[in-house]
Amino acid sequence: MNGLRVVACCLAAAASGIPALPAAAQAPVEIAQADGLMGTWYRSSRPGGVRLAADGVTGFYGNQEWPQTAETCTAAFEHELMTVDSGTLVAELTRDDVYDENGVPIAAGLEGRLPEGALTVLRNYCYGASEIASAVYYILVAPNRLTAVAFGDGTYAIEDLQRDPPLVPPQAMDQVTREQVQRALLARGLYEGEVDGMFGPATRAAISAFQASLGAEETGVLNQHQLDILSGN
Repeated sequence: MNGLRVVACCLAAAASGIPALPAAAQAPVEIAQADGLMGTWYRSSRPGGVRLAADGVTGFYGNQEWPQTAETCTAAFEHELMTVDSGTLVAELTRDDVYDENGVPIAAGLEGRLPEGALTVLRNYCYGASEIASAVYYILVAPNRLTAVAFGDGTYAIEDLQRDPPLVPPQAMDQVTREQVQRALLARGLYEGEVDGMFGPATRAAISAFQASLGAEETGVLNQHQLDILSGN
């Protein structure tokens, strides 16, 4: 994984107005740093997440997955792991004037988001048969925290990801969602009580059984990813 670089393309990222770090800004990545970046990450503010691997990136939401690899990004694919100085990275990402959906310029959006010093970064660029190009910079900002900066169609978006999916206790769900969970557990043969939206001992036991079926810790409290699966997403 040291110095990982996979390129399968006939179209450069710069042609789509998507930042591409100059070679001088990049440095080989130590295996320990790469291991800290690779693997599964969950979005902090909305459902789903990504799996970062040596051959590409897979986005997921519940049971649905969207791989971005050399096989799926048929027009162009770039997948680069590097270490970059924070100042150099920010300068490159803010080189062009792009705005998020609220009209915030990227320089303002990035302000205070990245720590100083050398950062481990995975840059994934995909241009598929749909002729939609996108690039995402996955930046390791802390051992258990990732910041993703995505570019596409002249806009950008920034979001945080974490190693563990956020918990969703019953009080954080509305009545409809709680009943939906009970119906899903009932359909799996894990719950035999009433569908009333009340999470008593029987519902918690059913949730623990569901977690066991996933090979997850049996806590009786769903996390966001488990809720997404039960919701049929």
